[in-house]
Amino acid sequence: MTDLVQETVDTIHVEFIEEVRAGLEKGIPVRRKITGWGRVHIDRQLPFLCVYRRPSERPDAGTKRLLLGEAAYILAPGEPDSLAGLRQLIRVVVDTQVSNFGASLLVELWSAPDRTKADTEEFQPYRPTIRIIVSQHDAPVILLERLESYLLRIKISDQSPQVSVEYREQIA
Repeated sequence: MTDLVQETVDTIHVEFIEEVRAGLEKGIPVRRKITGWGRVHIDRQLPFLCVYRRPSERPDAGTKRLLLGEAAYILAPGEPDSLAGLRQLIRVVVDTQVSNFGASLLVELWSAPDRTKADTEEFQPYRPTIRIIVSQHDAPVILLERLESYLLRIKISDQSPQVSVEYREQIA
């Protein structure tokens, strides 16, 4: 079995999305670069996908590194003109996962802007914050409660994170 590794594509277009679909359906690892910054990396058929869209309005030095160790992720530019193709690509990946596993977990990571002393009168060390944003329709409540419970147990720079679950009509 060979990887679906080909030349870098300039944009997420219909042919590219169909190549990804075909690779996933055949169980072939998909590893493709998107010009400038993006990447699709799916080692094998898995019931989850991690997504990170680089903010177009500010620098973000490290968030994409969180995904590089994952077995299924998409890194994408955050510019509005790339959103339609990205949505179609994500839909194809998730639909393929749902047909194989009966469900799929889509995790999109966002980072908050960097804080500086100028942001507050007296600079306080930043308390790690994790916000879980989920659709208010058909939310897996038991799963979310367990996830929140586990996240509260971790330590980041010797601090427990502040964790919240937010139910929204529109997620992203």
